[in-house]
Amino acid sequence: AGPVKINGEEIYQNICSSCHSFDHKVVGPPYDETMPKYEGKMNSLVAFILNPTQNNPGYPPMPNPGLKPNQAKAVAEYIMSTYEQQYKKK
Repeated sequence: AGPVKINGEEIYQNICSSCHSFDHKVVGPPYDETMPKYEGKMNSLVAFILNPTQNNPGYPPMPNPGLKPNQAKAVAEYIMSTYEQQYKKK
């Protein structure tokens, strides 16, 4: 058996979606507000997911989700691709 494929959407649904949505505030900011600053900066998004820091005083600090680097990368890729396909303001 080869390596198990990590499903970024599944991790998002199980961990991230309790606080985040793409188009409205839940606990954390909606991705349609935050993703523009990460366009073309996937490594920065992965780094933030792995070690979140508070950078928006209008929201509580994000707790560390405890993901491994390959899991954080899969989630970042899922979030960015979904944002770019469905929510990016044209």
